[in-house]
Amino acid sequence: MTQLSSIDNNKVKNTKTGKAEKKEKEGQMLWAYPPTRRQMAATAAGVAVGVTMIAVGAYLSFANIAPQQARTKARSDFVKQRLRKFLDD
Repeated sequence: MTQLSSIDNNKVKNTKTGKAEKKEKEGQMLWAYPPTRRQMAATAAGVAVGVTMIAVGAYLSFANIAPQQARTKARSDFVKQRLRKFLDD
């Protein structure tokens, strides 16, 4: 087992060989390079499209709720009427 002494946050020095080695941080993801402006713009555009789609879906869901409620009430009334007719006979 080699003994390691800390040099900085990303490298450690092997005390036996004297060579600097990279160490991995636990629980953190390290990027090889920072994102470019184009990548950041593409990410922002993707997020904006997703948020827009969710907003449109919510709007359409609430805009079309009255016809759905009317169909549900009509179906419920029909079933109640059929049951009353069936049970009264």
